[in-house]
Amino acid sequence: MYAINYILLFSLHKAHSFIYIMKKFTVLCTSLLVLALSFNAGVAKAQGMAVNTSGSTAHASAMLDVSSTTQGVLVPRMTAAQRTAISSPATGLLVYQTDATAGFYFYNGSAWTSLSGGGGAPTGAAGGDLSGTYPNPSVASNSITSGKILDGTIVNGDISSSAAIAYSKLNLAGSVALADLSATGTPSSTTFLRGDNTWAVPSGGSGGGASLIAYATNTASVTIPVGGTSVPPAAFSFNNVISGSSVFNGTTFTAPSAGVYFFGTNICTASGTSNGLAPNLIVNGATVFTGGYLAGSTNIPSPGSRGFLNTMVALSAGDVVTFSVIHQNNLNAAVITTDGTTKMMIFKL
Repeated sequence: MYAINYILLFSLHKAHSFIYIMKKFTVLCTSLLVLALSFNAGVAKAQGMAVNTSGSTAHASAMLDVSSTTQGVLVPRMTAAQRTAISSPATGLLVYQTDATAGFYFYNGSAWTSLSGGGGAPTGAAGGDLSGTYPNPSVASNSITSGKILDGTIVNGDISSSAAIAYSKLNLAGSVALADLSATGTPSSTTFLRGDNTWAVPSGGSGGGASLIAYATNTASVTIPVGGTSVPPAAFSFNNVISGSSVFNGTTFTAPSAGVYFFGTNICTASGTSNGLAPNLIVNGATVFTGGYLAGSTNIPSPGSRGFLNTMVALSAGDVVTFSVIHQNNLNAAVITTDGTTKMMIFKL
């Protein structure tokens, strides 16, 4: 009996000692685990956390470094209503919207802005050269300067024919020279550029009447040889050009611009012989009009005869006009007056 009691007491003592040892071991293991976790937490805080299957550490610049070749990262997915219901979102908060204009949205500090990942139009405040808000921003004032426009990128076809460019927007300090203009005619202080790219002489008088282009008389002694029906017309010149010498040298008139011109011609003879002189108007070498003549009339300024030509002709810029006379008298030569009664006047209508 005593032996059994001894055995029981010895067994209880051994069990108590084992339990004590196990408690000490558990405390030691717990302390080591806490120490290890504390050390690892310090390392993670200093280096960032890496999530991968390769065992590589996080990049020094990243708090969280996720790498994979078979999986991606999922951010919170929610509807537009759920997104806008987020209370006081942090700047930079990122979600994926699943309805309406689906895609990634981030909070920029004042509004939710789409990253257009779902193909929708951007939203939120515009910046840079734009002002207002998306999806309908405006170009900010004074943002598009000449430095932002490449040479040759804007051509005539890009500008509407009805576009209005304010006078104040044009640089008029010698930026457009006559050489830059493609037009016919002769630019001068007495001409203007018409809408059909023609340099023209302004019409004189009130209400847009005719303007005198050239005026010439004859003051030199000129004799027209004996004529007749078989004698070709004789060229005729006016030696005294009073005005318009830039376009009329007394023999040749060059039309400065396209338009309708009036030619008024008197060719008078000083002799008493009845000489029939009919003036011809020749344009670019071809006779386009022949005038008439009066002989022995009391209306003739000199005691001879008068040839006259009064006609209107449509000319193009650069057309050349010359004059000749047909002498009808086959017996006598004709001496031309020198007192100003023989004259030529050219008007632009």
